[in-house]
Amino acid sequence: SKEHTFYADALNNLSVDYAGKKEYKKALALNIKALNLKKELLGEKDFQVSACLMSLGNLYEKMEKDDEALRAYQDALEIRRENRDAPLSSSADTYTAMGKLFEKQKKYTEAALHVQEALKLRKEGGDKDSGMLIWNMHLLAEIYRRQEDFDRAIEQCRTAAELMEDRFGVEHPRYAIAMEKLGLIYEAAKELEKAEE
Repeated sequence: SKEHTFYADALNNLSVDYAGKKEYKKALALNIKALNLKKELLGEKDFQVSACLMSLGNLYEKMEKDDEALRAYQDALEIRRENRDAPLSSSADTYTAMGKLFEKQKKYTEAALHVQEALKLRKEGGDKDSGMLIWNMHLLAEIYRRQEDFDRAIEQCRTAAELMEDRFGVEHPRYAIAMEKLGLIYEAAKELEKAEE
């Protein structure tokens, strides 16, 4: 019933609160209880189950249990890709989370592939210039920078800056942030004149 799904949501929210206090054992127990309740009430493949799996993955990351985190994200992704009513941005969010996890592990090739997929899905879903799209572009640029693929890193940052300029104009703080990130990539590439510009 609806009351029971609200209860599962409350358990999940409480889990997030405990995770914020670094009380991971309590957080994990509540998250798993919420996940099992949602599966029981809504079925294994319901979109709400994928949301619980995403928060479980996030919790495992905080606990430095990367293998468990990846498994939770993969399970969430499977549900989201199979669910025709799910917005493409939800799958993109999952690919982004997996990309960040791989980046943290210094697995830059896998990280880049996942963030590229997230970007592709965001664009397919009509997400032309949102904050998440720009954030993904900057994340991908950072992964390329770590691989010392400066040309691709610069290209990502330049495109992000152009999108910000088109959407907000050159006086806006978001455009300034995008230009700063482009400057930092130029600096990393030892193109100091362009960085200073």
